[in-house]
Amino acid sequence: MRQYLSAAVKIAAFLLALSACSKIENEPIADEPAKGTCKMFFEGRVAGYDNTVLRDGISTKAASSWQDGDKVYIVFYKGTEIVVGEAQYSVADGWTITFDGDLSEGKSLKCEVRFFVNPTFANAYTVNLNPHSEIYEDVNAEYDYTGGNLRVSASLVPKVGRIRFTGNDGEMIFISGIETYSNYAPATNSFSSTKGMFRETIGSDGSTVYIYGFCSYADRKVGVVGSDCAYTKYFAESIFKQGESGYMAIPTTSAHNGWKSGFYVTLGDVEFKMIAVPGYEGGFYLIGETEVTNAIYNMSSSVSNPMTPKSFSYSSDCTSYISRINYATNLNFYVPDLSEWQFAAKGGVHSQGYTYSGSDNPNDVAWYYGNSGNALHPVKQLAPNELGLYDMSGNISEWINENGNWSLCGGDYRSYEKDITVTSNGFFYQYGLRLALKCE
Repeated sequence: MRQYLSAAVKIAAFLLALSACSKIENEPIADEPAKGTCKMFFEGRVAGYDNTVLRDGISTKAASSWQDGDKVYIVFYKGTEIVVGEAQYSVADGWTITFDGDLSEGKSLKCEVRFFVNPTFANAYTVNLNPHSEIYEDVNAEYDYTGGNLRVSASLVPKVGRIRFTGNDGEMIFISGIETYSNYAPATNSFSSTKGMFRETIGSDGSTVYIYGFCSYADRKVGVVGSDCAYTKYFAESIFKQGESGYMAIPTTSAHNGWKSGFYVTLGDVEFKMIAVPGYEGGFYLIGETEVTNAIYNMSSSVSNPMTPKSFSYSSDCTSYISRINYATNLNFYVPDLSEWQFAAKGGVHSQGYTYSGSDNPNDVAWYYGNSGNALHPVKQLAPNELGLYDMSGNISEWINENGNWSLCGGDYRSYEKDITVTSNGFFYQYGLRLALKCE
């Protein structure tokens, strides 16, 4: 009997503890801000590009051009804190706002208001954006909140500039140098952005859709890669000014005024050039004008012997380095394979059939046993080949990756003439790397 009694007591105690735990879990968390909802009197105007007005008016239906379902995100300043709100417009009922926390009572208080057009996704917690998303904001808006009545006044203007590229219907291009916003987090009132390369297609009207962003680089550099060419241009400070709208013709081999041939990449304070290789049966790609130098590797021009090729003793050194620069640039660099390397070394579609990369005389284009003085030399001291590529013969051999099988091409400064041809492939004394790049 005592055993049964003891068991009953234990069960009762367990149920009591479980009940207490359930009660605690269901209680509101003390630090969680209360959510408030109220009607909002909103006097808001959105000034678009090219002197257009996207939205205008106050909360009454008759005086408003706001559309059913429009949303604005508002950050209310409350001393050193912020209270975040999401407001939505209804043609029938006007504006309703939901906000986290309590608003300060008072008049002419500071707030920030933002309106997004074409976001990828949007809710109260995140707004995901893309290169075609429009952002309008007023970071010096005002609000009055008295007796539970909320009034917000804002004049929203574009956050960035916009541009479109013109060309032939259906033409596909890849663009770099334009940084675009990728996310807005209302809770922290912060934007995230991305840069790298993105693809656009010319429409039937002869242009791409507008791209909204700003220049990624201090030198205001924009790169365009087409189906068989690559160009870069450095623009004046006026490009991509806030609210600026314009268009740009895609450069071509016959019309590229102001554009430099090649795709220029910046790493730290170092810039290097990638050269287009059209006509390759495996598809269009770009390849480095030179091997990776000490400056390119270290992303700094202040290192010792900055223009001398960097030695990569093992294939793993190459893959590790490429992962690092792909992360830094958001591009798709890789190690060329044998056929890509040889096609470029021969001069691609412009090949003159030379034995060495750019000449039948090795002394014109290569540092090798006969002229190197048994030492590495800085790049670009001798003549380039037909594509404008330097030092593919001699100086430092270059890694290639053939489906996981690694070897080297081009010979080095200790090689004989027979080992520095455009078809030389094997293992040599000094190992370097020439980057390849595909646009995807």
